[in-house]
Amino acid sequence: MLVVATPRESNYTPTFKANFKASVDLDNWQTYIKFSEAVHGSFNKLRAYVRSRNKEGKRLAGYGAGGRGVMMLAMAGLGREDLAYLCDQKPGLHGSFTPGSHVLVTAPSRLLKDPVDEVIVFSYGYMDEIKEQLGDYIKQGGRLISFLELM
Repeated sequence: MLVVATPRESNYTPTFKANFKASVDLDNWQTYIKFSEAVHGSFNKLRAYVRSRNKEGKRLAGYGAGGRGVMMLAMAGLGREDLAYLCDQKPGLHGSFTPGSHVLVTAPSRLLKDPVDEVIVFSYGYMDEIKEQLGDYIKQGGRLISFLELM
């Protein structure tokens, strides 16, 4: 969400005014508190899912070491004790560790050499492409799950 604001006393007049009807009251601070609670609830669900699967003896990895994946791991408080590694197509990221959570970033081919039970896909906008790319992993019994499914 992007919010642009000025102090009430400002003489600034916007040159563009969005013409939309908000489905929530954007002038009510409670709207933002509820939004924050929903966001934190989502990250709590992700963390609980990962840790419950780990307790069941399942080994998990992630897919997507871009900004979304890194932010999701950090916000959920997940780290290398929770995920075996994080796959990404970008060779420049391979061998690095995610900031804060310190999860190793590796090539997706690692899933065939060092398989995990499930891969949580943070790059959910590319789910179809990722499923196609990881077809051999899936044929071997691996499971992909979109981050959105855990919300």
